[in-house]
Amino acid sequence: MGLAVVLAGGGSVGVAWELGVLAGLEAEDADLSGADRIVGTSAGAIVGSLLGSGVPLRDSGRRLLGPDPDLPAEHIVPPAPALLAEVNALWSDGPLTQAARAELGRIALAAPTVPLKRWRARIATTLGTAAWPEALVVIAVDAEDGAFRAFDAASGAPLVDAVAASCTIPGWFPPVPIEGRRWVDGGLRSTTNADLAGLAERIVVIAPFRIDGVSRRRLDSELEPARAAGAQVLVILPDQAFIESTGGSLMDPSHVPAAGLVGVADGRRAAADARVLLDGRRPAGTADRQAR
Repeated sequence: MGLAVVLAGGGSVGVAWELGVLAGLEAEDADLSGADRIVGTSAGAIVGSLLGSGVPLRDSGRRLLGPDPDLPAEHIVPPAPALLAEVNALWSDGPLTQAARAELGRIALAAPTVPLKRWRARIATTLGTAAWPEALVVIAVDAEDGAFRAFDAASGAPLVDAVAASCTIPGWFPPVPIEGRRWVDGGLRSTTNADLAGLAERIVVIAPFRIDGVSRRRLDSELEPARAAGAQVLVILPDQAFIESTGGSLMDPSHVPAAGLVGVADGRRAAADARVLLDGRRPAGTADRQAR
């Protein structure tokens, strides 16, 4: 397999930033839309659907990030503080066991949220299509037993349901039924799920948050088989000033317009490294590179 693109989770702000990055890359002749595999987790599932849809990214950007975005005019209401604290306490930076994922799934199943119909409608409006991109893989976690699944075009699951499930943060949104099971955020398994990129020759990871310490070790572990097989890897991260400006609140819609603009700038800055990778030319003396 040639090129894999990994799009991490990151809330509504992450959607805006990742979409901006892809648009910035495209503007600098580093278009990733021809990827052989797109791994989308939570916010990345939305962006991956847009990337693989064949619709020009500039059109998606205008629709979702413009002055009058084509999205329902509703504010995302966070869970009650006690419930939010319970979720945050269980959802640590380290890899979660299946039992821990199931415990978070239990919380999701019991939590009061917006109705499922409204949640699906919002995702459907965001995607603008029901057609599965052939390259796309969407990660979700079974709310009842904590197992994970990679949904794709061959799975039989509707795209809207798979993406809505992958974006269902426990306590924030309702678990989504697919094939008799109920599913929640794929980020419970990993915010990147980069191991599901397989043994691609070239891998681009786009993540809207700081990656260091535990998260760096986890990402390195996920990418290690591909690197050992000789893959070139590029990791694109936001500027530290942007991370600090959001206050760590990737669900705050007030940050969305700025996040899209910062993403475009970050994508343009990463474009030279991306072109090297897309051309198949390994930079001298390095196994992979990180752009931020």
